[in-house]
Amino acid sequence: MYYFNRVLLTILLLGLPFLASSQTRERGLSVKVGATKEDLTAKRDVNLWAVVIGVSRYKMGDQNVDGNQISNLKNAAEDATEIYKFLRSPEGGSFPESNISLLVDDQATKANIEAALDKLKQSKPDDYFVVFIAAHGVIWQERGASGRTEEYPYFVVYDTDPRAIAKTSIRMESFKRTVNSVPAKKGLVISDTCHSAGVMLDSGSRGLAVTQRAQNQWLEELKEIPRGVGYLSAADQNESSLEKDDLGHGVFTYCLLEAVRGNADFDADGKVTFEELRTYVRDEVPKMTDNRQHPQYATTMLSANNLPLSVVTYPEVGKCSAASPCGTLRITNPEVEGVEILIDDKSLGPLATGGQRTIRVPAGERRLTLAKGSVKQTQAAKVEPNKTTSYEINAAFTQSNAEEVVEQTAQQKTVYLGEEKQPTKDAEKKLQEGVDLFNKQKFREAIALFNEAVRLNGGGYHQAFTYRGRAEQSLGAKEDAIKSFTEALAVRPTDYQTKTLLAEAKFNAGRNTEEIANELRAINKRYPLYDFAYVVLGDVLFARGDKIGAEKALRKAIGINPKFPPARMILAHVLMSKDPAAKFIDMGKEVNAMPFKEATEQAEESLRLFNEVAKKKVSALKAAKSLSISHLIFGGGRYEDNSALAEANYILGKAYTRYAGWEEGNLPDAVRMSYIDKGRVNIQEALRLSQNSPDKMRQFLSLWISADNAFLKGDSPRAIKDAEAALKLADAMPNVELSGDRFELYTILYQSFYTSQEYTKAAEALRKGLNIYGNRLPADERQRIADMLREVEERGKANRKKK
Repeated sequence: MYYFNRVLLTILLLGLPFLASSQTRERGLSVKVGATKEDLTAKRDVNLWAVVIGVSRYKMGDQNVDGNQISNLKNAAEDATEIYKFLRSPEGGSFPESNISLLVDDQATKANIEAALDKLKQSKPDDYFVVFIAAHGVIWQERGASGRTEEYPYFVVYDTDPRAIAKTSIRMESFKRTVNSVPAKKGLVISDTCHSAGVMLDSGSRGLAVTQRAQNQWLEELKEIPRGVGYLSAADQNESSLEKDDLGHGVFTYCLLEAVRGNADFDADGKVTFEELRTYVRDEVPKMTDNRQHPQYATTMLSANNLPLSVVTYPEVGKCSAASPCGTLRITNPEVEGVEILIDDKSLGPLATGGQRTIRVPAGERRLTLAKGSVKQTQAAKVEPNKTTSYEINAAFTQSNAEEVVEQTAQQKTVYLGEEKQPTKDAEKKLQEGVDLFNKQKFREAIALFNEAVRLNGGGYHQAFTYRGRAEQSLGAKEDAIKSFTEALAVRPTDYQTKTLLAEAKFNAGRNTEEIANELRAINKRYPLYDFAYVVLGDVLFARGDKIGAEKALRKAIGINPKFPPARMILAHVLMSKDPAAKFIDMGKEVNAMPFKEATEQAEESLRLFNEVAKKKVSALKAAKSLSISHLIFGGGRYEDNSALAEANYILGKAYTRYAGWEEGNLPDAVRMSYIDKGRVNIQEALRLSQNSPDKMRQFLSLWISADNAFLKGDSPRAIKDAEAALKLADAMPNVELSGDRFELYTILYQSFYTSQEYTKAAEALRKGLNIYGNRLPADERQRIADMLREVEERGKANRKKK
């Protein structure tokens, strides 16, 4: 398992519990979040308030700004979002939406954070508040009130300018003053602020690179709050907090959530106390990090040890004991109305749209039943001892995971509710026949059958519309595909999978990319573990020139499902567009990012996975009954076998070629030539697969990189032949913006003719390139090429005189 350095996550408990919950089952007095026994006895009205902040992506993240750099983070925003969801759940307290502010990434500006914290001043003395902030922390030197230069710790927020830390960040001391002025006497501050060495400040400035000292000074600030303070820290002072890709969280946050969801309720009394929480994370975090991370904890209020941090729901389906341990079921319902949950036939009542429940049940196989109207679906749910098994309720295109072409994420399981009104038998028969033809890539014939299925079903057939749209995409009928997906969503508006296909279809048709990106972000927010939506978002953001956003979305998709090939393929393409000399910060040092090398690794894995997909066969009957979205994605459109394999081979061939070209002088000649030769194999395969394709762009790009590969190999005749063929194809696509590509092709022609001492032809190629793209080049670059042109023209004249 690969670990990433992450920041120290410190939980500071201001006198009272962490994540307590709303009233649940009776055990003497009811248990409520933020309420002491005295509060309950006196029937005091305890209101709940929260501010939850997480910054994974910074406005100036991963950019060198006058020698300063803020590294983007991996899961800070996701950690904040999950904390928010738990606080909103019954087990987490059911914090009112009006009283909780969630600020992630570009929402987490200095102004927004200060306004959200100021809102806590509306609380009353008996109320309870939680503040969570996951962001970088830095030490900054400035002149203090005494006139001497002193060091101050700051939170680095989304719009922080590393050249102006004091003006654009939030000083931790002022944050402490705000917390101290909140009227509520009971509260919790969760701070994830060290992010060891995640900020590099110019050595000539007054700032200091971030160290554990930012976190340490923050702790000292909080100790000055005149209340009893307890805290739980993710790691020791000399350790970093770690992340695991397969968890999607920092290890500490993952264990923290596991604990409060019920797995730390050691005495099965229906609540998790601070003492149980600290015992759980003390034991589990070192296990999950190979003993590299050890949470620290303390409290100055002994009574806080026994206060409830969360309430655990136990349906009457068996008791927990050492001999019969329990596990936890986590069930989320993004947007299906009116769903009732039953565990072993015991009803837990309805689960609200957008809600989640965590239920503690004896480990083993349980019956999970979902009921909505006349639809009732039961399936086995395997519960592991002292672990959370997550299920998501959806009404989407997919109806079963039985025949997935790509193995789905293990982070959660999905329960797909079927249609309340079943299609007619005749309509279903036509759909199955259409799917059979779809499998055989006979898209026109398939579309006719899907239309017939729609007619036989009275004009509304969700699956037939969606299949028809994908078949139309395969034929290049972009507007027809948009119409079909829109009609499918009119029948089933909650189908987030078809929403994603619609967004992709709009993108392919050249619609407004900002609107498409926002549509995809809305899907990501509601369905944070749907890999394909992140892939399409990454593609859209890359087209918009947002390389950082594209890379983040694609890495998120890979973290969710490492076996989803398009994510790796598009990420390889994004990496090849990055500055090959790019650096990142690791433990306070600048390290070469080597994006071209990683691009080859991602492209290799992508092609391997695409080949696995191509070998999978799904029978028409099973496919029609299972209705797997991965079958639909990889059976048509961009990811149909030949099209996908052509693109994957092209990307890998390009990655090998670019890496060999950039590393000239750094790699041994034999190794460098091996990359060029491997690239040639993939380029030839891409050309073969795209030869009969109507997609002229795929042929153009494959010829383009073939010319570059041949030039690096020293094969000037091949480079000239392929570059000229690519330019001929470009002429056949007049409505496509290819000026930059044409310029580079003319540059390859110039270099190849120059190497062959055909200087007149070299000059002609360079002149054409300048005419096409010269006005877009920086003045110094344009002048440099003009000088090259004069030099090669002189050589051409000299050659003609010799003849």
